[in-house]
Amino acid sequence: MPDSATFNLFVSHCSKDDDFVSALQQALALRQVEAWIDSRELLPGGLLDQDIKTAIKDSSAYAVLVSPDALQSKWVGKELSYALEVQKTRGKESYPVIPLSLDGTKLGVLESFFEDDPIYIPVSSQAGGIEAALHAILVGIAVRLPSDVPATPQPAAEALEELVLQLSDFKIYEQDGVRRAQAKASLVYESATTGQREVSSEQSWRFTAPIGPIEAEELRWYLEKYAIWPSEYFRERADKVKNNLIAWGKLLYDAAMPVAHTANVLQAWARVDGAANRRFSILVDNTTEAGMPEAEIQSAREAATLLLGLPWELLHDGGTYLFQGAKPTRVRRRLPNTQVLDIPVAATPIRILLVTARPENEACGYIDHRASALPLAEAMEKLGGLVQIHLLNPPTLPALRE
Repeated sequence: MPDSATFNLFVSHCSKDDDFVSALQQALALRQVEAWIDSRELLPGGLLDQDIKTAIKDSSAYAVLVSPDALQSKWVGKELSYALEVQKTRGKESYPVIPLSLDGTKLGVLESFFEDDPIYIPVSSQAGGIEAALHAILVGIAVRLPSDVPATPQPAAEALEELVLQLSDFKIYEQDGVRRAQAKASLVYESATTGQREVSSEQSWRFTAPIGPIEAEELRWYLEKYAIWPSEYFRERADKVKNNLIAWGKLLYDAAMPVAHTANVLQAWARVDGAANRRFSILVDNTTEAGMPEAEIQSAREAATLLLGLPWELLHDGGTYLFQGAKPTRVRRRLPNTQVLDIPVAATPIRILLVTARPENEACGYIDHRASALPLAEAMEKLGGLVQIHLLNPPTLPALRE
């Protein structure tokens, strides 16, 4: 099997099919296959342009797009004839020649060019048609084995054991110049077992944010700036934040699950199977009472935002972080739904615009966009024609606006 990083495919076609072939060229490029296409009108005289002959001969494989317009083009036939001559010299295994039937077009007169009955690949000009045919094309030109992209069944929805911290009635509490967000809190355990009722905390309590804006800013700096540029000049500050992570996690855990009010819920949670999937959700009910003064509404919204933005991922029970371990507890933030929304129906294919910007600076080496695009292209290919990827070229702001 040829090396896909150096694989070149010559695509013979009629110039009226340029748009389709350009899209095909782009889709192949995302899979590290360079497609050589030529839409120039050839000079009269009955002979192929020498550049085209050289391109066909130097390619790793050849494909001819069979369309109603291509069947009327003598140049497409001449290119196919020359490609078959190259195949006789190099062998069918070393130089695949494949016809692509566009929108059900029969090979017609082109079929007589082949010694054996050709096996052509159907392609569609409809949205998503190229993506649906890519696997067959890549197999046909011997870049991929038929079993390389197996069908991926839709995974079944997994059951989740869930703890829900419900927060409401928000206020900003200020004491000695320190402002902290407060809310009424209750804890609920929702079992994954069908028919088992939820367990709610016997009492609600007043939750006060144990971490303020200073700690939040230090954590943001540590994760967003120091992690990217870990300078020795800031090592002492970074070590201080790192040493505080567990302490902050314990404060959050104790405030969210005080034993005095949530012992019954925690007992039910402790009985969960160790192999079960777990999740901790923070439900912030930020709805306000009718007739509430605007100043109080703004204060409540501020408190709700602060509590929702707490670093809940740091929850630490004194032994470990909840997100660690073989079966970690996931963290989810939730807001109440106050509207009746229809189920969104998206017309297929889902279109993805892929933008890979590269710095054009001598100090930076060439960045091949295919390296990052290939995993996305391969994953989307499993969905057949349901997804269509378009590469923004050139990857510039004006092109994005257009």
